[in-house]
Amino acid sequence: MVTHEAWSLRDAQRIFYMKDGAIIKEERQKIKTIPISKHFQEFIPKAAVNEITAQTLAGLLLRGYSTDEVKRFQFFLLQRLNNNIDSEIFKNVLDRSYKNGGVGLWKQKAKKISYYVDEIVERKKDVEIIYKELEQNPESPLRAEIERMRIWLLEDYKGVISQIQTIRLDEVIGERLRLIIDSKQIQKIINLPQNKFGIGLSLRASQTMAEKLESILSNNNIEIAH
Repeated sequence: MVTHEAWSLRDAQRIFYMKDGAIIKEERQKIKTIPISKHFQEFIPKAAVNEITAQTLAGLLLRGYSTDEVKRFQFFLLQRLNNNIDSEIFKNVLDRSYKNGGVGLWKQKAKKISYYVDEIVERKKDVEIIYKELEQNPESPLRAEIERMRIWLLEDYKGVISQIQTIRLDEVIGERLRLIIDSKQIQKIINLPQNKFGIGLSLRASQTMAEKLESILSNNNIEIAH
């Protein structure tokens, strides 16, 4: 691998530095063990992590709504993430009027958000499978899994991305899964111009994709050897 980005060296065990075509320095790094989702406090109980996920998603899905509406949505979302209510009940409370104990979203939006949360629940299961595989084989390429995740992240993106942008997006998804980069770095890379080795998407798109990805990674606290 050749890179100008220091963040991408965290997974390298042997590093050569070059200047004017000549090697000027060599470094060897010890194998590291990195906890998944280290940007959260370690050893957080799963219930508490679901609360963090609910808070993150509430802010993402109900931007522009009042504080009371967001808090009520967050409460029902947490019940859904904890499997205390099913998809149909969740959709109904989203559609129910606020004065009758619901969130007060119009029917189409309630349906769309319910579907989105169902996808989150399913993708979380996929991530658990991915990390079990990485525990057994840290060098597993995960090509099919990363492709499915990329398609999911781009579902609501209205623009068109090029082949090189697709390749780079797959790379950063893989690096996030392996904890080579953190949640802030993946947003920065997605937003970074292509001529600076980024993907070149808008700030809003990069923020949305980073938040969406973090929503399915937040309850994994296993370790991967690098």
